Amino acid sequence: MNYFLHLSLISLLISVVRASAIAVSDIDDLYDTLDSSGSNTVSNGQTTVLAKTCYKCSDAQDASTCSGSSESMVEMTTGLWGTVACETDAASCILDAEKTRRAMKIYGPNTVDEVLTLRALTIKDGAYDDGGGLHFREDCVVVLLLCVFVDCKNNVNDDSRAIYLSNAAHSSNSGATTTHVILRGARVHSNFKVESGSDIYVSDGTLEIMSTCPSPYSNPPTEGSTLSVAKNSVQGAIIGAENNYFCHYICLPGYYNPTLGSTSDSCVVCPSGKISPMGSTICLDDNTYSAVHSVSDMDGLFNKISNYYHSSDAPYVGNSIMNGGDATELAVSTYKCSDGGVGGEGGCASSGVMLYTINLWGLLTCSSYVPDCILDGEREEEIYGFIVQGTDNNPLTLRALTIKDFWGGHGAVWLQYDSCIVEIQFCIFANNQNTHSNLGGEAILVDADSTLDVHGSSFIDNFLDTDEINNNNNQGIVTIHSNCPSPFSATNNPIQGGELDTSSIILGS
Repeated sequence: MNYFLHLSLISLLISVVRASAIAVSDIDDLYDTLDSSGSNTVSNGQTTVLAKTCYKCSDAQDASTCSGSSESMVEMTTGLWGTVACETDAASCILDAEKTRRAMKIYGPNTVDEVLTLRALTIKDGAYDDGGGLHFREDCVVVLLLCVFVDCKNNVNDDSRAIYLSNAAHSSNSGATTTHVILRGARVHSNFKVESGSDIYVSDGTLEIMSTCPSPYSNPPTEGSTLSVAKNSVQGAIIGAENNYFCHYICLPGYYNPTLGSTSDSCVVCPSGKISPMGSTICLDDNTYSAVHSVSDMDGLFNKISNYYHSSDAPYVGNSIMNGGDATELAVSTYKCSDGGVGGEGGCASSGVMLYTINLWGLLTCSSYVPDCILDGEREEEIYGFIVQGTDNNPLTLRALTIKDFWGGHGAVWLQYDSCIVEIQFCIFANNQNTHSNLGGEAILVDADSTLDVHGSSFIDNFLDTDEINNNNNQGIVTIHSNCPSPFSATNNPIQGGELDTSSIILGS
């Protein structure tokens, strides 16, 4: 029996259960059915099936919806047990707390025979104390099955960003267990991290992480990144290996698996303006950046990015510059100044610099995580590459770009003045040459108290008259990281290539 037949059985089983279950299709239904203050609260032992949609308090039509607590979208305070499930196992039922509250607060008491199961829910943008996503307390017993937690945070500290377990034993609990939460095929990732802390915190009770998939999914599951878990050393307990586990084919970031299929053909690219972490079953709005712009040619790229005027080197500026904090996404193509127009219509062709920015920050990225968007300097000795003059004390990220054949001087990328903050992810620097100065930096030159972080990038066949990365007179802070940035697993070491040619003080390997 193949995997897709298994999925059809899941749909059949859920449809049979749904005939006798409580159906929920909007936030008003959700609140009335599950919240203890709701008008039609489900009974113990019943199943609630959610329709595939996004549930947000701001969409409520009834003024009483989400009014039971300012802390959570839904509070279940009576030890309710049963099943709350999405209509599909692809976690397409999204509880969006909109960064204003947590998603759910769940109380006991339960027993080992009276378990609450949450199945295939995505909990996102939760923000509150002691569990931005879910808060469990007072002897509840809960199974989190095929659930996903993303972009949750603790408003007070950096612990329990997604899940918080407490006990505070309930006086009416006649001999059940303490708070016990089981993760099975659930993924907790990409939640907001300040400096340290954890996605899950066990203050009192037990967290059990199962390394098997539920029927009919294949076993063993694929082991993902390490879970970020912490506990009270006296009252908290953690059982099982602290890992995320995937019960379906794992797609690369930027792709998702809407059917939980078992092959790479199950992966579908996310629409423009959407993102997905590795292994995701859904695409989410990219709220990291204020706006996302798309460009497909050199004129569009120049007009969106190049905002600095210099009378001789850069006499033209773009005419539709993105705002600080925006993202610009490049279509897969080769971008060359010889293909651009003239003046404000694409002044790269009439300038000495492909892209010249001042106090611009945000993201410049290829439309995929593969560096198939090529900035080509065409080996013109009169054309500089990308000059960055300040980033307004915010980061400018260059992601998945191939930067090649810039022979104009000062490196293909030059962090010039005013404390630039630049991060380079998944980029390739190839065949670049500094022909105009002895400062070095065939690929990257760092000046003037700037900060450069390099992740997962390759430097290939750059001319080595001096070096590939130059921290000029140690004026900046340059770090070459040996792990992968989010959404790639930071616990999986990337493949180490050949030694880079650098000069001055460079941190990392």
